[in-house]
Amino acid sequence: MAIALRIKGPDGVERRLDVERNKVTIGANPLCDVTIADPGVDTEQCVLVERGDAVELFDIGESGGVLVNGKPVGHVEVSPGDEIWVGGTVLSLVAEATAVSFSETVSTVREQISAPTPAAIRSPVPRDQRFALLDKVEQLIRSIGTDENVFEAILDTVFSSAEVRRGFIALLGPKGELRVKAHRSREHGTTASERIDVSRTLMGKVIESGTAVLTSDAEADPNFSAAQSIHRLRIKAAICVPLIVEGKVIGLLYGDNRERPGSLTRDHLSILTALASVAAVAVEKFRLLKEYDEKRKIEQALAIARTIQRNFLPAHPPEIQGLEVWDRSDS
Repeated sequence: MAIALRIKGPDGVERRLDVERNKVTIGANPLCDVTIADPGVDTEQCVLVERGDAVELFDIGESGGVLVNGKPVGHVEVSPGDEIWVGGTVLSLVAEATAVSFSETVSTVREQISAPTPAAIRSPVPRDQRFALLDKVEQLIRSIGTDENVFEAILDTVFSSAEVRRGFIALLGPKGELRVKAHRSREHGTTASERIDVSRTLMGKVIESGTAVLTSDAEADPNFSAAQSIHRLRIKAAICVPLIVEGKVIGLLYGDNRERPGSLTRDHLSILTALASVAAVAVEKFRLLKEYDEKRKIEQALAIARTIQRNFLPAHPPEIQGLEVWDRSDS
């Protein structure tokens, strides 16, 4: 089961998101599948649920305000082509396949690929670019927990700092599935809505080992020469870095170039490793913020319940003939 969405923000920039499950959450909370930084959008504004061949939308926000084809709705079935307005963002269902497709696992690949290949060419990043990158990383760290979509901002930095033509950030779900949080393709002749095909072999090795992989010429690399998916997908150079929190792999940052071997180097590996650390910090902070928010909601609910309970209690202890009330409890 999967739900594919085309998302157009208030700035007119269009992107695509594929969620590999039958539910998509939409709201201002950074942990939602679709985060919308709009003052009029609730923390959790609405959900899309796939049921059989249909997709249904439920507006669960306190303020309402979700429009489908210009009309306010609470619960409605939506189809590809319907415009779903949440704040200033427009979403629509996409009928095609997923944006990031993980190609078949190739069992003949047994070599350890936890280290960059010796053939990797070192192309030093200019000094001024290094300082600019450090400044950008600092900005990204400061932005965590705000309304900014930090995953999109990280991909912006990846594409501006390395010769990456395709890339994505994905988090591991509870069953080990990869859930894409942001993706991009700048290959010639492609559009933002086209899917990205990547090698499951490479992904699996990074998740297994918890170590970053760099290959400057994947088709010639002995570590990948047996992987049919590498040749079929024409991957020339690739970097895959794990997102790690407390020693556990929670996701991946991936970038590749299918146009030029040698385009990605050890310097680029260092850049993506630093950005993967920012993404991991963001995920952990979002988790803590969500826990705090849920705890606050529980405390508010308990306070309301206590108030209701007190309203049912008499204002004064009852006077019962032959009995004396020594004390009472309002808890």
